[in-house]
Amino acid sequence: MVKRALILGAGRIAKELYLLFKKRGVDICSLEKPEWIEKGKFIKCNANSLDELKIKEEYKLVANTLPSKFNKKVLSFALKNNLNYMDFSIFSSRKAEHFLFKKAFEKKKLIGNAAIGLAPGISNMLVKLARGKEIELYLLENASKGICWNKQDFFYTIKDKAVWIENRRIKRIENFTLKKRKFGVNLYNFYADEVLSLFYTLKLNKLKVWAGGGDIEYAKKLIEKAQIKEIDKEKCEGGRFSIIVEGKRKVKVKIKTKKKNLIAFISALAGFITYREREKAKNYGLLFGEELEEKMIKSILNKMKKEVEKEGGEFLFSTNSKELV
Repeated sequence: MVKRALILGAGRIAKELYLLFKKRGVDICSLEKPEWIEKGKFIKCNANSLDELKIKEEYKLVANTLPSKFNKKVLSFALKNNLNYMDFSIFSSRKAEHFLFKKAFEKKKLIGNAAIGLAPGISNMLVKLARGKEIELYLLENASKGICWNKQDFFYTIKDKAVWIENRRIKRIENFTLKKRKFGVNLYNFYADEVLSLFYTLKLNKLKVWAGGGDIEYAKKLIEKAQIKEIDKEKCEGGRFSIIVEGKRKVKVKIKTKKKNLIAFISALAGFITYREREKAKNYGLLFGEELEEKMIKSILNKMKKEVEKEGGEFLFSTNSKELV
């Protein structure tokens, strides 16, 4: 079992991970000391000079909550120091950078969770459970009264074109140029990290990603009015988030939280429980959510349900397959 975890970053996901790993032992490493951290748990470091960071022998895991542009640097850092790894997003807009490190993680028998948060992460797992080579992925986002994503990654998202898979080829479309009505909301084509791993791992013939809900409508208005700086002012407590995947099966996860930042809490919880399950199983390698076995995915989702309910929230997992009910 992990003796101690090192979390890079001090944002919302870092805080939730810190709380989850407290019993095992954890330190936060960032430029500025967060107000919520306990005495003796903070290490000052610069993400641009990780090579200068001295690693304690008891560290077994590095959790990367930094903006995704640092993924390659932290992946290299993990390999150099023989540390297990997790992160929550993808930086490359063509092929996830994690593929460059897969062989090295497997060779060293390290556990790596690639892009293992809410979406991407749980969304990738559901695509696996939906099966089939033609998939429609729907993200219904009402996670707050505004935008509660990482600001830098939000810039990357709106800068890149939406990525779909059609006829086994990647297709790029400007965000918000396609629209349809379903589930009682307007849905738009919107950039999604998921495609940048799913295209290569599951060899899908078709994957369309639609996003809708209050968060997406708000993001659309911010982009249209060029008021991106406003995302710093948003309150990020409570909310709802649904992921629906239609393939050979229809699979759905519906989440509701009251007090916690939904995106940060669920992302951290997904990373923590996935790591714990893979650690127990000695499931080595740098893997995306869709590369896990179905049995493990179901176990992760069921354990997440219990933890979310403990916090007074809701986590509903449903499928039209009797095999998985």
